[in-house]
Amino acid sequence: MRTGRYNIAELFGNRHIEQLVIPEIQRDYVWGPKQVEHLLTSILGNFKAWQQEKGEPSLKVIQANHKIGEELPSDTIQSLQDEFTAFLARRTHATNVGFVYAYCDGDLPGQYYLIDGQQRLTTLFLALLAVAVRNAELKERFRARYCLSPLETNGCKGEVLTKLDYRLREHTAEFLHRCVDFFLGHPAATGQMKEQTWYLQRFEGDTTIRNLFDNYTTIQKLIEPVLSDATPANFYEYLEDLVECWYFDTNESAQGEELYIYLNARGEIIAGNENLKARLLEKTRTATEKNNWGRTWEEWQDYFWQKRKVGLAETAVNPNADRGFDSFLGCIENLEKLQKIGAEVTEPVNLVIINNYLSVLRWLEDQKERFKDAYTNADWIESWFSEFWAIFNKPDVTEWEASLSDSNKSTDHNRMVLVWGSLLCVICSLEKESGDWEKLDREQVFRAIRIFYLRYHNFGRAVASLPETVRGILSGNPEVLGRDEDATEERAKWEFLKDRPNGERRALEAVIWEIEDHPLNLNGRDFNGVNLTHLVCLSKPYISFTQLQYIRDKFNELFPIEEHIQARCNNKNKKLASVLLYYGRFWNRVSPWYYENYDLGDWRRAIRGKGSEEAGNREVKSFRRFFDEFLQAGQSLDQFLEQKKSSVIVDPQSEPDLIKTLIWYSEKLNASFLEKGMYVAVTNHEHGADDHFPKLGALWNTQGHFRGTSGNQKMADQMYPYSQPRLGSGRK
Repeated sequence: MRTGRYNIAELFGNRHIEQLVIPEIQRDYVWGPKQVEHLLTSILGNFKAWQQEKGEPSLKVIQANHKIGEELPSDTIQSLQDEFTAFLARRTHATNVGFVYAYCDGDLPGQYYLIDGQQRLTTLFLALLAVAVRNAELKERFRARYCLSPLETNGCKGEVLTKLDYRLREHTAEFLHRCVDFFLGHPAATGQMKEQTWYLQRFEGDTTIRNLFDNYTTIQKLIEPVLSDATPANFYEYLEDLVECWYFDTNESAQGEELYIYLNARGEIIAGNENLKARLLEKTRTATEKNNWGRTWEEWQDYFWQKRKVGLAETAVNPNADRGFDSFLGCIENLEKLQKIGAEVTEPVNLVIINNYLSVLRWLEDQKERFKDAYTNADWIESWFSEFWAIFNKPDVTEWEASLSDSNKSTDHNRMVLVWGSLLCVICSLEKESGDWEKLDREQVFRAIRIFYLRYHNFGRAVASLPETVRGILSGNPEVLGRDEDATEERAKWEFLKDRPNGERRALEAVIWEIEDHPLNLNGRDFNGVNLTHLVCLSKPYISFTQLQYIRDKFNELFPIEEHIQARCNNKNKKLASVLLYYGRFWNRVSPWYYENYDLGDWRRAIRGKGSEEAGNREVKSFRRFFDEFLQAGQSLDQFLEQKKSSVIVDPQSEPDLIKTLIWYSEKLNASFLEKGMYVAVTNHEHGADDHFPKLGALWNTQGHFRGTSGNQKMADQMYPYSQPRLGSGRK
């Protein structure tokens, strides 16, 4: 049988094919309702559009430039209209289910062994059966085309051989033959099948048998609403004539089995990229062009297969290229639409466009190492590369077609900022250089990407303006960064770094990136895109490379990255909280709200002055005032804390101020201060006043809540270890 495009009737009715066989080496029929619904929904949608086109043609055949007396008869015009409408409907509303691979063993002529396409063809076979049982004429048509010997049995009453044959196990084939005969003979008794004498106990544990039955009933439910508006014969016609596939004949048994081993690991659902491949190859003009693009497509798939685990955890399973490739195709299709807003777009992507974007991916991968080599530190490039690819490869698929005005799609918009921003940095650079790859400024491209890398971590979601923003950045126009608060830091860095010699700029950028990439600084979500300027005043002209290094080192001294990752509450964090009490109310109030509950360890907020009592204050924030002094002192945190002690005079009996109260407790308790956790709770006076500060409710050191009391302790009790009163049955 020749390789080519076939509809389902042509595939099963081909004179060379006696049976399409699922061989022993194939896996089970594993599709469930979700995959069946995915396929049938696509087919049903196209079927409805086909029905409408036939009923109300979008194009009309008219007679033009005729001479009087030579007009075509009206019945001829109508015949042309009908033929053209049928042609257009097929061309526009057919469903292509992708590629089907099979081979024929020369020793068994007529037996074609499926390598890839089992799940789809089995589902289509069941769909045809589900429609055929509704009509006596369709039953006979089904028997004639999809049953091997419609007038004979397999030596056993009620067992009819089928054109699609399962050879996985003997009883699997037996079930398929018997259930087809049963459904054709008893269309209304599907639920009684398991009560038949031929239904064996061993059928129950067979995966293929279970899914054949379950999916048949699923298909019946899916097609019921459609068949109430259309005759079964119309839908049957559509399934046979307008559902198509690309058939590939591997010819030799050995080649076929080798190809199976590779293809069988590719997933359980139809790969959208293969459907698109079929549609795009269909539009090529010559066989040579089709073959060349077919090979190129395979190279693209291989590229995504090689990248299938980039950005995923080591234990993550992503056995094939389909997830990443499908997501990439959806990504570039919608990026093309974004770039062409206002223009009439009939074909968002074609083979040339896809190839251009693949070239962008390869350029980014090739050039990132060269960019890193130009810097003393540019480790963020590897993180960017990993996160960029993770968006394609992760099972949490990005909805690239999401409306840019839909506030419920913020995660999708945030991913677009990183991926589209990165791709546009290359595309717009290439556009500026008239398509000459050799002229691309590598450093300019990756510096622009850095902006979108930070926006991604700051949960930026401004997508609509991306093309304009990228072009402005590449042309040296800082106005495209915007004037709102979220752009303040971007503009400050722009001004700080512009016009510097390349060597000096690289050195400054490298240390700035190290500061920004500390986990506490990198995540600027909800904090107006601040990753650096809460620590560094870039407007000061004397900020040098050495001073930036010193800031980096002192910040890392306070928050060692390894300790930050391992624990939120450690001795260094407790000491830092004790120091910050001397500078102001740096904490963040959190729920529950029926008592005062303060988090003293929300460092992402604290270092930016975004705690609940500082956020609206325009004064210099507590942490910044501390950090500036800490830099000037040149001391360790322990030395700095010792200097601060006793600098605040507190009279417990008359003091109503919480911050002075906590300073007093921190100096008295020393290492025991905050030993239960980084939270301080102040209860209502109905639970009694604090033992030492009668103007305040009792102060508790907690783990953030009062669910149970073993993890909580009154600060006053820590002063009197022999006495252990508890909050008891008070409100929680």
